[in-house]
Amino acid sequence: MNSLVNSRGGIKSLGPFRATLSHHRQLFLKFQQEAQFSLFNNEEKKPKINSSHISSNTNFIELYHNLVKTNKIERDPFQYKLVLILQSFENNLNSYYNNVEKNLAKKETPKKKFFSSFFGMKNIIQEKDKEGNNQVIDEEENVEEFADERELENFENSDNFFIYEGNRNNAEVENRLKYSSIQNEEYYLSNNNMLIEEENIKYIRGLYVYGSVGRGKTYFLNLLFDRIKLGKLKMHYHNFMQEIHKCFHEEKLNNSEDAIKSLSIKMSKKYKLIFIDEFQVVHISDAMVIKSLFNHLFYRGTVLLCSSNRNPIHLYHNGLNRERFIPFIKLLFKFNYIFEINKYHDFRLRNNDTDNQIYNIPTKKFEDIKNICTDMYCKMNNKDMNHVREIEKFNEKLSVSDFKKCIVPYSLNNYAIFSFQELCGQNISIEEFNAISKKNHTLFIYNIEKMNEESKGNEMRRYILLIDILYEKNTKVFFFSNIPIFQIFQITSIISYFQTLIERMKKKYDSFNSLKKSLNEYLKSESFNKEIFINIVLHFGMDKEIGKKIFDAINFNINKEYIPIEYLRHILAFHITNYEVDVKKHLKYVEDKNVKLEPIPYMLFDENEIDTSQENSFASMRTLSRMKHMSTVAYLEKHKKIYEHNK
Repeated sequence: MNSLVNSRGGIKSLGPFRATLSHHRQLFLKFQQEAQFSLFNNEEKKPKINSSHISSNTNFIELYHNLVKTNKIERDPFQYKLVLILQSFENNLNSYYNNVEKNLAKKETPKKKFFSSFFGMKNIIQEKDKEGNNQVIDEEENVEEFADERELENFENSDNFFIYEGNRNNAEVENRLKYSSIQNEEYYLSNNNMLIEEENIKYIRGLYVYGSVGRGKTYFLNLLFDRIKLGKLKMHYHNFMQEIHKCFHEEKLNNSEDAIKSLSIKMSKKYKLIFIDEFQVVHISDAMVIKSLFNHLFYRGTVLLCSSNRNPIHLYHNGLNRERFIPFIKLLFKFNYIFEINKYHDFRLRNNDTDNQIYNIPTKKFEDIKNICTDMYCKMNNKDMNHVREIEKFNEKLSVSDFKKCIVPYSLNNYAIFSFQELCGQNISIEEFNAISKKNHTLFIYNIEKMNEESKGNEMRRYILLIDILYEKNTKVFFFSNIPIFQIFQITSIISYFQTLIERMKKKYDSFNSLKKSLNEYLKSESFNKEIFINIVLHFGMDKEIGKKIFDAINFNINKEYIPIEYLRHILAFHITNYEVDVKKHLKYVEDKNVKLEPIPYMLFDENEIDTSQENSFASMRTLSRMKHMSTVAYLEKHKKIYEHNK
């Protein structure tokens, strides 16, 4: 399997030292890990041996504080809670995974007796041999074929760091070696690591982190992943499943009796940690494969780390034969701590500094976009049109694999132009999208159409997948459409509420200034709270509950009791900019010669109102958030740093 990261900790080479006294064990492990890690990075470093126990370090927390201090990120109480959790996860993996390997090594499956093998008796846990000693034959469980939807209510989210051998009744240990016990940084100063029963660690519990779009899940998990000193794999879910299906097929061609088990054995030997970003399950083929794969991986000690917008209970919701998938959710709960990073704000929408040339209305013809592309290329590379004519290609056949190619209508070095139909209107798969994103760092997509579950559902699925891949690669994308960005997908209820509110404001008042003047009797120091805002909304004949939802959407990024009325002006400007076709015309309503308009984002949707069975509707909100972020100066600067500085 091709991996983005493939570093080995080489823990198995410590065999000669395992009889050493326990207080030296961690020092040897740290020495060995650092030596191997620097070797794989082609660096020669003498590892520093620190006498303090690895499991009490707070380096990841310190990294977070430095990022806040240097204004790389904003302080966020919910992200801070995640950082506290990740610090412990890092410590546990780097400090104690050798104990998992030792216990697994003790239980290597001996040759099965003829009859047990013949009758397929896989779930034999322990037997007594002739001498009366326990003999572990195979500790893997046979995953249930079916499970009732009602069982989901009883799944326990265990937050213990470890799964231990045998039964343990030490209440103090149970209470303190839990993620829920980590309330602040003082936890790491209290020597809780002294309570850990190292020799009895059977498995290290993984982490499943889920939450709203734009909460920083991927950002922080990436930071953590880079610090883990074990064999590891990181992939986006789409690419991960593509590789799994490919390798599964290869195993079957090799006449493997159990292709998934054979694949999982190879993976577990190579990867002690697997990080899957944007975990989701849509297709039944994925659902069945992933259930069997992770059953084998978990029981072979592989630890899962993943980010998702979905509570695991809602994975593959209303999917075909979901009762066959629910046992996998049960496995997730058994081997992972499920952590929700709560709402605060979508950092992708928080960034108001945007490039207005990224999303363009109306769309343009191919020749016009080609002129924009060639002009941009010449300026960036100090070339002229003669050079362009020499290297530009029409209908280039881009190699996807040994047996597959895709057509690129126009390419100019690492720039490419596609119509929406050419990318999403045909039967194009993730392989083609990956090949396109690998070859090109800048794309122009024109004639983008309106799409939803009922109309152009296939195009919508492909477009969502495409944006996921381009966003992951930090590709620069210029969008051209006759449809405002807020209307590309099915309009959410919150966006619809804002549009209704503005339309009714316009009917009663000729400008925002007139509205503001008439509201003086409602406002408190030119500000409004939720109660005041509800009265304002009632004034426009809208429902009280709708007023609450609009207020929460406005307040999503600032979280204040009282909001200045001027803040509402900028919120409305944001809506108009992204909803209307003739933006200049509609912005006149909120303009004031003494006020500089700076559109401020509001919360685009309430996840509780989206039916989780409508997977694409849910995913489209993530896509919308990402498209907005792709137009920010921060995203474009990162693109420049990655691609244009490395020409």
